[in-house]
This record gives sequence, C-alpha cells and structure tokens, in this order.
Amino acid sequence: MSRRISVLVCFLLLSLAASAWGDGDGGGEPLTRSEVAQIKGVLKDMVAALGAQPSGYDALEEDYDLPATYHPHKNTGRFSPIYGGVRLRYGTDTAKIQKSMEQTAQEWQRKYLEATAKGDAEAITKLTQEYQAMIASIQLQAANASASHKEPIVIDIRLNQYQTAAIDPDGVVLEKPGFIALAEKSHRQDMGRVRCFFDPIALKQTETLSQVRLEYPQDGMAAKTSVSNVVIEFEGPEKDIQEWVKRIDTAAVLKKIK
Repeated sequence: MSRRISVLVCFLLLSLAASAWGDGDGGGEPLTRSEVAQIKGVLKDMVAALGAQPSGYDALEEDYDLPATYHPHKNTGRFSPIYGGVRLRYGTDTAKIQKSMEQTAQEWQRKYLEATAKGDAEAITKLTQEYQAMIASIQLQAANASASHKEPIVIDIRLNQYQTAAIDPDGVVLEKPGFIALAEKSHRQDMGRVRCFFDPIALKQTETLSQVRLEYPQDGMAAKTSVSNVVIEFEGPEKDIQEWVKRIDTAAVLKKIK
C-alpha cells in the first residue's frame, strides 16, 4: 500500500513539474532553424562586444551551446526562458608555432632532395650552410614560444541565467547602470575570476545593492528567443582579465536584452 502511495506522489510531482513548463512535455517544442540562428546571432554579437583579446593571446576555441526546443509558459502567449551560451578560450597557439617550424624543415628538405637528384653540387653546398641557419631559427622560434607562453583565458557567455551573488565592495571591478563586474576566487591556482552581470532592471542602480539577484520571470517571456539577462564569466591571469572586462562594450550587450 505504501509503495502505491509513493508511486502516486511521484506521479503527481512529475505532473506538477510538467505543468510548470506549460506544455506538459518535458522535451519541449522544437525551435525553427531561423530561431536558433537568431539566438546564435545574439551570442556572436556578445562575442563582438568583448572586443579584441589582449596582446599575445591567440583565439583557440569558440564552442556554441545552442537550444533546440522551447516551452510555452502557463500564461497564454508567453514563453519560458530558453538557455544558450558560448565558451571561448584564448592562449598560446602552440600548434601554429609547431606547424611553422615543421614547414620550414620540410621546405629545406624538399630543396635538398631536389638538388641531390640533379647532382647540383653548388646548391647542395649552399643548402648545407643554410641548414645550420635553419636549425638556429627553429631553436629561436621554440625559445620565443616558451618565453611568450600565455596561461589560458576562458570566457563563458550565458543567456537567461537566474542566480544570486553577494557583492563584496572590494571586489567590484566595474559597474554601470544595468551592469556590474565582480572579482571572485578562481578554482585555478594563481588565476583570477570575474563574473559580469547584465540586467537593465535588476541592476538599474548597482551602487545601492549588496547582492546581485537575477530573478526568474514568473510571468514568462514575450518571445521564444527573448533575453532577460546575460552573465559573462572570465577566468585566467587576473591582470589580463580585469583589463579586458573594462573594455567590454556594455551598451552593446544591454541592447540585446529585451
């Protein structure tokens, strides 16, 4: 008997959870390709708003996490928020450096084999001399790559994130109407972390707040692809990420929140 009651309780809880989404189907309804493209376009605009990466950093990764479904809200004509994001990684492109060195060696080898096949003694002598210069050049490239190595900067851009964060007055990197950036501890040793919150309503007057509260829109969203807030997280060398945060085009990000 108790088992039947437990099963019934589970069924009721699942039914309530499904009705909260409004469509009774945990999988949601499929978005159209143009709607997914619209969301990706918003994320690309966010990436553009970051501006150029710091000097010495190469773009290593740009990985999009795009939604495929949406959920009608319980209020007719409204929608539950969709979630999407993009992960960016910047650092030293060691593969590019290695490829450059390999190409230099392969080009020398091609010329040497060609000269040998022709029996061109003068060219062989010249290439033998160039070999020493080539080895020195490759060693110099390797040394420069090691000296200029950058610890990675990882950036996560997320749409419609409903969360809270305490504001440490000493940890405020930058704030403007609708935006605040907070320095926090990183799980990576000797690295920094900054979370940037964008919400024109919740963060209208950041100077009076002791906490960031990005609240879930209980009345739903006006459109399937609506964005109510954006959270951008930076993790990497503290000086580099804090300087980068200060260069973000915050107005361009806030313009996408509707």
